[in-house]
This record gives sequence, C-alpha cells and structure tokens, in this order.
Amino acid sequence: MSRAMMTNLKLDPRSRERWTQLHTNTSQVLNQVLKDKQYREWEKRLKDLEASGHIPRKTGR
Repeated sequence: MSRAMMTNLKLDPRSRERWTQLHTNTSQVLNQVLKDKQYREWEKRLKDLEASGHIPRKTGR
C-alpha cells in the first residue's frame, strides 16, 4: 500500500510528499520501539544468566 500511495499520480505532489514523510516517520518510530524492546529482552536474558551462574557477573577493569 505504501508504495502505491507514494507513486499514485492521481495525488498531487504535495499530498504524496506528506504521505511519504508520514510513512517514513512512522517506520522510524516503530523501528526504534522494536530496538528498545529487543534491548530490554537481551538485558533480561543477561541478568537471568548471571543470576543462574551460567556466566560470570561483569567485572570492572
């Protein structure tokens, strides 16, 4: 759908540009939300592994 909207010649250029910008911004936000969620999941897994003794806790150098 997004490609169809961006290349729809029936829409005026301003509408296509606005729609494309909205689509781009939405994609960026959703990607950031996904990255944040994945990061939190990795942190939780790391803490679980540290707590169970499978990997040593972080040590400062």
